[in-house]
Amino acid sequence: MILEASLESHPTSYSNIQRLTSPTPHTPPFEFPANSLRSMAQKVVLCGAGFLGTNIATAISKGNTSTNVLRRIQVSSRHPQSVHAKLAHHIPSDHLLPSVPVDVTKPETLPPAFEKADVVVSLVGILHGTPEQFEKIQWRGAENVARAAKGAGARLVHISAIGADKKSSIPYERTKALGEEAVFSVCPDATVVRPSVVFGPGDEFFARFASLSRVLPFMPVFDGGLTRFQPVYVGDLGRCVEVITRRDEEVRRKVEGKIIEAGGPDVFTYRQIIELVLEYTHRTRPIISLPWTVGRLQGAIMEYLPPNIFTLTRGQVNQLKHDNVVSSDLSPKHVSFKEILEQYSPPLTSILYLHMPSRPSLRWYGSQFRFDLSLVMSTTLGTAPKEQIDLPPCAPNLDSANVAEFLFRLAYVVIYEQFLQDLCMQRTQHLWPEQPSGGGRNFSHGSVTVGSGLSDKNSEPQKAINSHGHDAVEFGNGLSTLRNAHLFIRNSVGHVDRRKHSHLHTPFDLYFMSILQSVHSINHNTTSAVESPDFEAKLAEEQAKIAVDKPYSVFTPKEKWFIVIVASLAATFSPLTANIYLPAIPVIASQFHESIEKINLTVTIYMVMQGISPMFWGILADRWGRRPMFLGCMTVLSLSCVGLALVPTGDYWLLMVLRCVQAAGSASTVALGAGVIADIATRAERGGFFGLFSTGPMIGPCIGPVIGGGLAQGLGWRSIFWFLCISSAVNAMVMFLLFPETLRSIVGDGSILPPAFHRPIISIVGRNRQSTQSNIRPPPKPFSNPLLLFTYPDIVVLLIFNGILYAVFYGVTATISSLFEKDYPFLNQTDIGLCFLAIGGGMVFGSVFTGRFLDRDYAAIKNKMIKQAQSDPEKKIDVKDVTKDEYFPIEVARLRTMPVYVFAFVACIIGYGWCLQAKVSIAGPLILQIIIGYVIVSVMNTIQTLLVDLAPSQGSSITACNNLVRCSLGAALVAIINIILDALDPGWTYVLLGGICLASSPLLYIEIKWGPVWQTVRGITEFIEVAIHTILYVRQIYPADLFVRRKKYDTPVFQSRHPGLNEYISGAIRAVGEELVLGKVDKVVVVIKDKDDIALERFIFSIQNMIEVESYNKDTSVQDTISSATLGQYFRSFLVKLNMIEAQLGQLPPSEDNTFAIVLELRDGEAPSVGPANAKDDPPPWIPASTEHTTSGAADEAHLHMVRAVDTGIINLSLAVQESEEKLRALSETKPSKGKERERGG
Repeated sequence: MILEASLESHPTSYSNIQRLTSPTPHTPPFEFPANSLRSMAQKVVLCGAGFLGTNIATAISKGNTSTNVLRRIQVSSRHPQSVHAKLAHHIPSDHLLPSVPVDVTKPETLPPAFEKADVVVSLVGILHGTPEQFEKIQWRGAENVARAAKGAGARLVHISAIGADKKSSIPYERTKALGEEAVFSVCPDATVVRPSVVFGPGDEFFARFASLSRVLPFMPVFDGGLTRFQPVYVGDLGRCVEVITRRDEEVRRKVEGKIIEAGGPDVFTYRQIIELVLEYTHRTRPIISLPWTVGRLQGAIMEYLPPNIFTLTRGQVNQLKHDNVVSSDLSPKHVSFKEILEQYSPPLTSILYLHMPSRPSLRWYGSQFRFDLSLVMSTTLGTAPKEQIDLPPCAPNLDSANVAEFLFRLAYVVIYEQFLQDLCMQRTQHLWPEQPSGGGRNFSHGSVTVGSGLSDKNSEPQKAINSHGHDAVEFGNGLSTLRNAHLFIRNSVGHVDRRKHSHLHTPFDLYFMSILQSVHSINHNTTSAVESPDFEAKLAEEQAKIAVDKPYSVFTPKEKWFIVIVASLAATFSPLTANIYLPAIPVIASQFHESIEKINLTVTIYMVMQGISPMFWGILADRWGRRPMFLGCMTVLSLSCVGLALVPTGDYWLLMVLRCVQAAGSASTVALGAGVIADIATRAERGGFFGLFSTGPMIGPCIGPVIGGGLAQGLGWRSIFWFLCISSAVNAMVMFLLFPETLRSIVGDGSILPPAFHRPIISIVGRNRQSTQSNIRPPPKPFSNPLLLFTYPDIVVLLIFNGILYAVFYGVTATISSLFEKDYPFLNQTDIGLCFLAIGGGMVFGSVFTGRFLDRDYAAIKNKMIKQAQSDPEKKIDVKDVTKDEYFPIEVARLRTMPVYVFAFVACIIGYGWCLQAKVSIAGPLILQIIIGYVIVSVMNTIQTLLVDLAPSQGSSITACNNLVRCSLGAALVAIINIILDALDPGWTYVLLGGICLASSPLLYIEIKWGPVWQTVRGITEFIEVAIHTILYVRQIYPADLFVRRKKYDTPVFQSRHPGLNEYISGAIRAVGEELVLGKVDKVVVVIKDKDDIALERFIFSIQNMIEVESYNKDTSVQDTISSATLGQYFRSFLVKLNMIEAQLGQLPPSEDNTFAIVLELRDGEAPSVGPANAKDDPPPWIPASTEHTTSGAADEAHLHMVRAVDTGIINLSLAVQESEEKLRALSETKPSKGKERERGG
């Protein structure tokens, strides 16, 4: 069966996107003689100043050169002196009047300032304040200004804002509209200007985001950041107001009683503005979408901060819910902002704006810059031709004294940039020819209605059966969120333009480009260069270099043991900080005059933070390094302990807060240590290292209560926190002096010299094996969301199993004190504390021996695989390959002894409960505690090691996920364990808990049986998704600016930025994965089609076989698998060929309406796994595809190009491209016309 992915509403066409062209100055319809007399001076009062008022004053001063009336400017505000002094340095003295202070909330102060005024420009407004303040200033203040202007007989220009609506619930928007209404009621001939977001040198809007990007680890947006803005440059707005204030009857007739909405030439979404800020400030920050609820909560807190701190009020959050762009239909009072600029620009002075992106060699550090969002230099160079004049988004002014330096810098940058571009163009122009006229391509509407199988033409698509008997269906996920999608595309450029900065490529890019140098010509009628033996040989040689065996880490075994021991000491503080506090709870309760139950809440809140905080620190450690995060955790822990040691006994709330901070610092050290082991140890070594590492966290619960009890009794409860402060500070100092950086994205295998902050002060570990020249530092890892790990079924299975057993274990430890005190009344508090040593001792022994057993199991399975390969010469896995991780059945090796551990744990748990109920000798429960401690550590270390094996690049993140699940389930059981004990008694309580553990044991079988399948399917579907995005970019289906460059599989790839398109592709790939797991998929086809739904090209991913799931037993315990690292090498070779596919296929026929579809071809007799037929709100993911979109729908004369194929014995994956006859015919028809155009152009 063949199915096709379709949308109820395919991404909308870019032709619908509002594109305002940059205004071009024109000569106005009037001129004044150069020597005309200015006998009639005009007084312009700026009521309000600051960023906008200063630029309006500058524009009016410059505009005086084009009029015969001298307009003199008076600044009036609460404190106008500073603004007046600033303007005095930029405009002639005869253009400026003395400032007069006014207060718009006090009407009596306005008439003296407006005396003899000809024009009043009202700049009344605030961004922050209470509803009463907004009403007092923006409504009543604007009305006061209007009355005073009318009394003085002056014209009024009122600056408002887009979005003003008196029905709005947002105080800012409502009072702006009420202010406009009051202005028109007092002065019917007034002019109201509504600008969108105003930007320029000194603005607060963009500078605020730039400041945030400097201090925040991520940039937040709300609900995807899809709110649209139309930023207007402050210089353009100043010119507009300058024209309005002229003493010109034609101007007055056009603007009196009118509303002018001012917007820039381009429309940006909120997210795109953040991306531009990050781009031009050269910062890399993840952009995280937050729900509106979080925004409103943030606003409710931050709106009480002082205005000079970055604040975000609830009203501003609500403003982000609707667009801030120029309206298409305002009201009867409407005049075009563009018209004002075009018809009344200054005629005598021309400004040449040179717009260049920010780069290190063209930085201008002037006092007028708060930050350089888009470094655009401008200077007066005399009269320039009109065709050279352009208004950029941002144009800060240069003083005349700096023109020479600016021109020198500009010439240097332009020459150097052109040299690099020419150099790169020589290497790429033969491969990526110029894009045909028409620019980028547009989204087209989908041709199939989701779930119904009906096309837009109301005809049922025919079910196509190809020559192999496969059926086809289209993917449909009910996506309808792309209606009226507005995207900002700055320029639609060809492949040559989008690859101008090839000098920034990675080392592999340079190798890739060196291969392309040998390609001098492309002939579609002969063998393509990418199919040449020379290319295949070079590609094979490059892959062979990567596959050469080399040590996983340059650290010696002794150095690895040292690193693990130091990390283990740091990880000791996670359980130590939790348990050392317990014996002092009664004393603390009495000191704080609170009940023990309330003090116990500090333990509960500690456990909550213990589960949550590693999710934060783990992400940062996988991105910024292990060493900085270790030092950060130790610093937070030490400082929080100082606060706890000094906390006043009357501030219970502060005790709670500091315990949260303490948990945030200490709990993450376990996750960080797991990441360190993943960095330095291979699979064969990780078992032993994890065993040693877990010794520290296991000792903590043993010695914590003993140390805490002794300190509390001898020195007081505050000494506990002083002890933790001193010990954590000592550990932090040791790590600061000696601990090296291990993150592989920073130091590689340890041989790459890290940045200074990542180096220890005393470099004794790996010192002689680090070089700054022999290796190139890998690119920084992008931030990864650890919650995505919960979407991997093989990882979720392990997390649930481990969490259940850990919760039961925590239920045992949490009840030791109460049960032993009840059943053995002869024990005092000190004796009960010593009883914890039994279970703690078992855990320590388990930490030491489990690691050795894991390494032994790994070696045993590997030896067995070698023997199997030697005894079966026909086996596809070579003997030399079985020693590599990619062919190793890691699930079997790690979990082979797990059934023994589970049986022992269940038996001991049940026996422990009945011993307590029967009140046998205390030796009985203590012996069982030792076994329970040993077994639970063996289980946890085994699962933790396997989790890191499955995701070695996210060692800290996956450990944080494991910690979150364990702590959550443990806290839940501890909350109800006493209720169960009261109802069932200890015997049956632990029978119940043992039964729960036994019931979870089938999860191990599921992991061994299905884990390799899930991992391989996950790798294949991820590759196909990356390949689809790359195909859409390379074949120019959508504009280049829709994509961002990423790195995947050690090669450059491209990712769409359109959320709707990404959701469509991801939904289709998820549905493909469901069919892959069931073994139904034969082909996945990406169909490139034109506006008439005619297929032009088909990219065919053929998946011939997958891992066959075999029943697990002791004789067939070794099954074929493949690692993600090896898959990545294979997938990279596919993507390398795919990036060069245009050399093999040429360009598509020129069109702006090409689109694509995803088609799934199933095996013979297979049907798609669809949802319930009666699910009206959830349509089935697949619908029948049309014949045209299937591989069988191609004509016999269609051209087939093989791109790449790989057969590992486990998977057989190939990629081919099928060119339709319609495409070749269309290209042949366009060639003559192109030739004539070139001939005419020559």
